[in-house]
Amino acid sequence: MLKAILQSLFCAAVISGFVWLGTAHGSSCPGITTDVSPIAGSYEQITVSTTAVPLTVPLRAKIAVITVEAEPIRYRDDATDPTNTVGVLVSPGSTLIICSNALGRFKAIRQGGSDAILSVSYYGN
Repeated sequence: MLKAILQSLFCAAVISGFVWLGTAHGSSCPGITTDVSPIAGSYEQITVSTTAVPLTVPLRAKIAVITVEAEPIRYRDDATDPTNTVGVLVSPGSTLIICSNALGRFKAIRQGGSDAILSVSYYGN
């Protein structure tokens, strides 16, 4: 069932409590038809504050799995900076899956008065 849900996602999705370990099939993201695995040494934590911040995307990355820690954020993946009132609102504890070209266009900003942390794992082939 989880695979069916993932296959129906567009370039980004919010899934509460999502856990993904090991190798995954690229069909989890549209346009990715090969298996992907974690990219060694690519995990990062990003502090999200009052200025929109991008991801630090490794060259081989096809997918990023992002967990929002402690505070809510807003994000956009159309290369436009989000604000604390404009963009997709994501609650703490939620997980985002960002795919393909959206990786380089993703930017996040904190939604409330306190900084948020993004825990990011990258997958590629």
